Amino acid sequence: MNAIPVDYLLRLSIIWGALLLYYRFFLAQNHNWQLRRVYLFSTYLLGIIIPLLPALEITQLPEALPDFSVIPNFTFEPQGISLEVTERTGPSWWLMLPILYGLGVAFQLGLFVKNSWQIWRWKQVGEQHKFGRYAIIEHHSIPSPFAGWRTIFLPPRLDAELQSVACLHEAAHLHSHHNLERLPLVLGQIFFWFHPLQWYYNRALATVQEYQADEAVLQHIPTKTYGHILIQQSMRPTHQWQAGLFASPLKQRINMMVSQKNKQPWRLPQMGLFLGLLGLLVFSCSDFASAVKPDSEEIISYLEADQVPILVTSQEAPPEKSPFNKVILENIYRNIKYPKAARQHGLTGFVLAKFVIDENGKLHELRLESQEGVTKKDFETVVVTGYSAAKSKGETGKVDMAILAQEVERVISELPDWKPALKDGKPVPVTMDMGVVFRLEG
Repeated sequence: MNAIPVDYLLRLSIIWGALLLYYRFFLAQNHNWQLRRVYLFSTYLLGIIIPLLPALEITQLPEALPDFSVIPNFTFEPQGISLEVTERTGPSWWLMLPILYGLGVAFQLGLFVKNSWQIWRWKQVGEQHKFGRYAIIEHHSIPSPFAGWRTIFLPPRLDAELQSVACLHEAAHLHSHHNLERLPLVLGQIFFWFHPLQWYYNRALATVQEYQADEAVLQHIPTKTYGHILIQQSMRPTHQWQAGLFASPLKQRINMMVSQKNKQPWRLPQMGLFLGLLGLLVFSCSDFASAVKPDSEEIISYLEADQVPILVTSQEAPPEKSPFNKVILENIYRNIKYPKAARQHGLTGFVLAKFVIDENGKLHELRLESQEGVTKKDFETVVVTGYSAAKSKGETGKVDMAILAQEVERVISELPDWKPALKDGKPVPVTMDMGVVFRLEG
């Protein structure tokens, strides 16, 4: 599992955890069901979206990056790479994690498809009735009353009182569009099946929806009668995947019905605290903070740093004044390719990449300059050699240097994150330079 999903999951967990703590302290005892529903639904989505927010560029990077001519004379040919081969005794757990995650996603997706197909089948073969503006489907394989997609699903042959209660309860769900509200959480469970806060959100929202539907039923049926029906019917087995009329948590639902209602609006101090917490989470758990730099902070050349940036995957000691250690070059040579169209047209050239590695090890401001043809350059850094497959000698009119520049851009953009440069013991943003020569043989 690489650094990108781990970093995303860490930020997601912090956001969900902080917002759920706020919910437990300030909203969990409030009987304002609409407020609690909106809070749970919106904060669930915010937890997914905030880590994806891009950095907002607050300050401009310098227009002129350091001159490339200061790069030391350093040439690296692919055939000169010396790799250490370590015998593996078994699969790495880091390699197994994506497989386990994929199996979990496949299992949850299979459950979703199976349940969706079952609901569709009940709609096709079940006995149909009407309850007000909603359709009723009865089928012997339906284990417990539930609602979805403007339809109430019931087991057959319920007595008149129980059927009336079930229809009132499920119609309340449909009237409030609870099934549409749950859909993003159901889909989220496919991808975040391993996350305990995902399951907490599912249960918390389902519970609040049950409270709201119960309150709607109590407008038509006495509390004692309704509570007795819930206790009696909860003894019957139900499928775990269905949160229907007789689903748990039964004790909390009955307590809600008999307790004094504590319906409060969202008070201004509580709302202000929430907005402050949300702003802090946006600033700290998105890339916003990494883009906010003091006006006095200067982006220096890596040659001016005490320690140059290196890839996070590197186990080597940081090189002195040259960032192109073996790990970086191995990554480049492993991934870079001489574009086929360039070889077919005999295109050779030189591409200069200039970019910034910020104090968080992130790549910014990648700029490319290119020059057709290969001449002797003292500052060559990476040499890519290909075998000519030109259709017509000297035919270069159909392609240009952009195809080589795009290849360099792709390879640099796909490098892992970096360990930032250090100046006086502190991480600092630095400019970096790398030249790539494309030449043909044969």
